[in-house]
Amino acid sequence: MSTDRSDPVSSSVRQLISLFENSLSDVRFPDVDLASLHARSLALHERARELTEAEDRVATARHAVDDARRELRKHADQALAYLQVYAEGRPDVRKQLETLELAKGERSLPLRPRKNKSSAAEPDLATNELPEPAFTKDKPRIVGAS
Repeated sequence: MSTDRSDPVSSSVRQLISLFENSLSDVRFPDVDLASLHARSLALHERARELTEAEDRVATARHAVDDARRELRKHADQALAYLQVYAEGRPDVRKQLETLELAKGERSLPLRPRKNKSSAAEPDLATNELPEPAFTKDKPRIVGAS
């Protein structure tokens, strides 16, 4: 095989073609001569160029798939975080979340610990005021709504 990465023709075949080009240019065998060697060498170069272009397209497509996978994962992590808050006080939803592989550790954000009902509305020690809930137990808060 060729040591030159840009030339797909092996060095041994290049040597043979060179021999035909220099001292054996007039020698012809059935279906084999300098012209047939050149034609096949050009065909190999064309296929190698097509392969390089295809590999470039594959690399670009892989990068796009990786980006889309990261974006989906980030979005799924966000959905899971919202669902964890939503599931507080809803044992049926919490149980469903616990069965998800995403919630079992194959995620980039940590799983929020389940809040104890008694600690859910503890007053701020500095002001002695209760925090405002993000949503009611029956209806999640819609982001951007007043």
